[in-house]
Amino acid sequence: MAGSLGYAVKVIGPLGEPLGKVVLIEGWAITEREMNRNSKAPINENFAVDTIDGQKLESPAWIQLELPHNHPPLKEGKRERFTGFQTGGFINEPWEAYNFERVYLQTTGWYFLVYFVVLEPPKNSGS
Repeated sequence: MAGSLGYAVKVIGPLGEPLGKVVLIEGWAITEREMNRNSKAPINENFAVDTIDGQKLESPAWIQLELPHNHPPLKEGKRERFTGFQTGGFINEPWEAYNFERVYLQTTGWYFLVYFVVLEPPKNSGS
């Protein structure tokens, strides 16, 4: 049952951790050149993670970041550390929906998008 997702049924994201678990990630913003060179980096994923909670990964995991509204833009290639969690949901419409009147241009089908929500440090943390 869908209501069990995240509770009785854990959904594991591309970082190898359950969606909703708060973790510390380290990595770098992906450059366009790197995205073109590495077919493992989907077009909407803008951050390469190589360390989670201090544990180095065998190979980078790619994920899209959702930054706080006041966060400065990422500098491509610069190492960053973020605390946050993976979450996700279905986006776009199933191809079968085109049989009905709500037809509009869509370049990808219906799929489950996982992204990483970056949490702001607590106001009293001094960072």
